[in-house]
Amino acid sequence: MPTGHGELASAGTQTGPGELGIRPESKQETRSWSRKKMIFLILQLLFLTSCVSGTFFVNVTQTFYQAEENQNITLEWTFSTRTDTNFSSISTICHLFNKKRISVLFELREGVETRVSQDPQFAGRLQWDKDVLTEGRLTFHISRLRTKDSGFYVCDIHTSDGSSSKNCWLNVTAPHRTHFSGKGETEKLEPQDVFQKNEAAKELEPQRPTESPQPESLRGLWLIVGVSAAVLVLFVSMAYIVLIRYKRRTHNAAIHTGNLSEKQTIRTYIYIYIYIHTQSEHKVRPSNI
Repeated sequence: MPTGHGELASAGTQTGPGELGIRPESKQETRSWSRKKMIFLILQLLFLTSCVSGTFFVNVTQTFYQAEENQNITLEWTFSTRTDTNFSSISTICHLFNKKRISVLFELREGVETRVSQDPQFAGRLQWDKDVLTEGRLTFHISRLRTKDSGFYVCDIHTSDGSSSKNCWLNVTAPHRTHFSGKGETEKLEPQDVFQKNEAAKELEPQRPTESPQPESLRGLWLIVGVSAAVLVLFVSMAYIVLIRYKRRTHNAAIHTGNLSEKQTIRTYIYIYIYIHTQSEHKVRPSNI
């Protein structure tokens, strides 16, 4: 029995606490083993994290949408989430790409909507569902569609699990027009058919004589002549007024001068009379004495 117990003890020493069944013989070997095990666990954790982050995906409900002007439409993107996903961990920016330009449809920064960067083209026409965002659904409702809303819509979605993007195509056309065929039936016309019928009707209309527009140079010449005539009339009027005032002043001055000369002559005659009368009185007095 003691021998068996020793064999069990010996077997116990061979299957020590290590995963490989090797028992370290010293404290230094024990520390080395623990360090290797910790490194192995860290590498395994990193590998699992990369695998989880690699599963992040973004999809669209539809890849192609067809609509007419003034209609409403719903565009939706889906992305992978977790049970602990919240608003602050989600950021996204969506663009419209068409032949003319690139427009910002929607921007969300850490769960907060940013309207500053939104293109005025979508102002007041875009609504989105906040309640389903944490469920992995980014839903837009665009109202009163226009033909210039056509193009590729791309959304880049970023979460704590990763980031990815997906696009879809929206084609907005002019509304169909109903045409009465004259046989009691109506038919739907495509926009190009309406255009062709309008062009044919224009060709059948009688040609009206059109007045040839005056060239710009002739208009400018008439404008210069008119302004010159107005200036000339104003100049003549001012000269006439100045001449009349000058004649009035000259006439008044002549009248004033004539009055002064008459007064001077009368005074001279008075002085002469007084002088003669005085001399005669002096001559009479000695003869009386």
